[in-house]
Amino acid sequence: MSDFEKLIESMVPGLGHLDVRDADSPDFPAGLGLEPLEVLGRGGTGWVYRAEDTTLCRTVAVKVSRPDGGKAARDAIRREAQVTAALECPGVLPVHRVVELEDRVCVVFQLAPERTLADVDPGTLSNEQKWALLHEIIRTLVRAHDIGVRHGDLHPRNVAVGSLGEAYVMDGGGGWGVAGSFTGHPGYAAPELLRGGSPTPPSDVFSWAAVAWELLCGGSLRNLVADETLGEAISRWRDAPLPALPEGIEPELGALLLACLDSDPSERPNAEAVERRLHAVLTGRSERARRLEESRALVAQSQVLLDEYRDLSEAFQDEMRVVAVQRTKIMDAAPAAQKRPLWDAEDRLKSLMIQQETAWVHAVEGALRAWTLAPENGDARGLLADLWWLRFRQLESGAAEGETQVALEWVRKFDDGRYARLLEGAGSVSLTCGEVEGQVRIEGFVEKDRKLAPFLVGVVDLPLERVPLEPGSWLLTVLAPGFQDCRYPVSLRRREHYKGELVLQSETAVGEGWIYMPAGAFHMGGDPIARQVTWKAGGRGPLRTFRAGGDPLAKEALEACSPTVRGCFIMRTCVRSAEYLAFLNSLGEEAAPHVPGEAGLYGDFRPYWTQESSVWTLPTDWNPDWPVVAVNIEDASAYAAWLSHQLDRECRLPTEEEWEKAARGVDARAFPWGPSFDPTFAHMRRSRAGAPSLWPVGQYPVDCSVYGCMDMAGGVREWTASAFSEGQVVVRGGGWNDDMDELRCAGRRGLPPHFRSSSVGFRLVSEAPAPTGR
Repeated sequence: MSDFEKLIESMVPGLGHLDVRDADSPDFPAGLGLEPLEVLGRGGTGWVYRAEDTTLCRTVAVKVSRPDGGKAARDAIRREAQVTAALECPGVLPVHRVVELEDRVCVVFQLAPERTLADVDPGTLSNEQKWALLHEIIRTLVRAHDIGVRHGDLHPRNVAVGSLGEAYVMDGGGGWGVAGSFTGHPGYAAPELLRGGSPTPPSDVFSWAAVAWELLCGGSLRNLVADETLGEAISRWRDAPLPALPEGIEPELGALLLACLDSDPSERPNAEAVERRLHAVLTGRSERARRLEESRALVAQSQVLLDEYRDLSEAFQDEMRVVAVQRTKIMDAAPAAQKRPLWDAEDRLKSLMIQQETAWVHAVEGALRAWTLAPENGDARGLLADLWWLRFRQLESGAAEGETQVALEWVRKFDDGRYARLLEGAGSVSLTCGEVEGQVRIEGFVEKDRKLAPFLVGVVDLPLERVPLEPGSWLLTVLAPGFQDCRYPVSLRRREHYKGELVLQSETAVGEGWIYMPAGAFHMGGDPIARQVTWKAGGRGPLRTFRAGGDPLAKEALEACSPTVRGCFIMRTCVRSAEYLAFLNSLGEEAAPHVPGEAGLYGDFRPYWTQESSVWTLPTDWNPDWPVVAVNIEDASAYAAWLSHQLDRECRLPTEEEWEKAARGVDARAFPWGPSFDPTFAHMRRSRAGAPSLWPVGQYPVDCSVYGCMDMAGGVREWTASAFSEGQVVVRGGGWNDDMDELRCAGRRGLPPHFRSSSVGFRLVSEAPAPTGR
């Protein structure tokens, strides 16, 4: 017999194939006090029986040395019992007793579970259960190696699996020794054993890895080929390279397996190192599992809050309608009893707003914590994307540019692809001007030195046909021969196609000192409910920012809306004192009622200007370029009628819609120049050193709207033609003696029509172009 054949015979005596159980067993030894029940199997050194201990009423396992094994088999069985007793490890079945009967050695063990690892379908086990089994096996090997023992024949049928998933390392082939040749299962043996070497701790580590490979990968590390003998298989396995790791094996665990399967025994980690690394992996997996479970619970809670937020949004809109109806029904001067339904509705609105904002904040907090706990939790990422997309859509239609960008960045960070197309968001603009030929200068806006400054994007020929532009504010300036350059601002929503029609005007039709404001919709109003909720004694600060044009810091603002205003002509500045003086002197004796001035404490009138020889004159310290002030609605209307006759075009006070559009443009700006503020930008109480006072019109170039109207934030407040409440008229803009909050374009206040003030003036609008030749 060749050396190779001897090797095969020593591995599995009398067998030319793997893992065959033989029922041709010798007689069960008498004198053990045990009743044999069945043969469980045999190995290279002995037979294993299941027997009944009638004295203790328990079933045990009995290993009996092979009769044909002689002294070597008896010594091996005896040594196995000694080593097993010395191991004292939870992963090793304990020895009850050892009995020597003539030429045979019998060892009584605790009966192993009937199921072995070879009987377990890996598909029925979770990853955690698989690694727990492997961890128990390697812990047993660590104990064995610590006392100088190697197993020598580790394979799935030598690992029993208990009902609770516990693993017991058994010896089915005469292992658990300190020396000797290899006589175990070749399918799981290290390459050096297949070459005739003796079992060592590194070879045990290889066998453990081979078992782990089969358990985790769902297939054997080594396979038999059809019609291949065991000898041919062993010859092939000795030098065969390792197969590639299947997909799905975690990198850290895969690296550990490959290290344990190294063909060089000296390169393999020892059992203790394997156990440490595996313990670290298991501990990490356990912690990750705990964190993932907590993450999923947080996502569920946050989803409930998101649903609550949406329900509150619907309730909020319903309550807003109730408040709007109540406000139209109840007069300002009504007694408290009549106002109580309105107050109750407003209180409900305040409560809903706080509940809504609280629900969103808590939902974001919970989802963010869930994502932090388990970044791999796709539901947490998706929920965060949903929450920030919701906030982004609320903000993008308003003027809170900074917060809009923050929300957009968060959406991009957590988007799993669902919002990718929407995030592209490019819109388009079409614009026609009848049959007019010309060009359109397209400009965007960037905040520079706290002001929105235009930057050139390009020049396109008329008409515009679906010119792609990103969402945001744009300024289209139409340049056509024979017509005045016309500014046409556009506020473009995400994926919106804006379609506009523009009627151009000539320089003559517009008129000197006038601005043409094209027809169209704009974002108007504020967020009065938010202001009531957030403006408290000791500080200010909105719970939310602009929504659909709303400015929560604007005082007495209208509800946010988007009205359409007809095209009109509006004065570039307020009416100057010199212009009003010409009006007075054209009236002759009828001028006295319209002279700027104020009523005294007891109703007597005190004019600001003086009359000499039937001619009204300005005081010596009164600059003729100051805006006219201390005039009431009747005075402004009289001036409008006079100017209409002078210009042959009907002039009137603007409605508050016309005034706000001329001041804010179409994109809901807080101030004519943008969202930020500095006292030097407009004429107000802190603009100049010294005591505040009147100042000539048009001297603050920053206080200029997108249409070109000057002094609409500061200078003087301005009368409009709109009613504020019963007995009061809307006054717009801020004055030279006002603070910043009074200068916001959406702010408004009411004054009696007969009221005169040194901080209130007016400008006019006209719907008719100036006559040709004037």
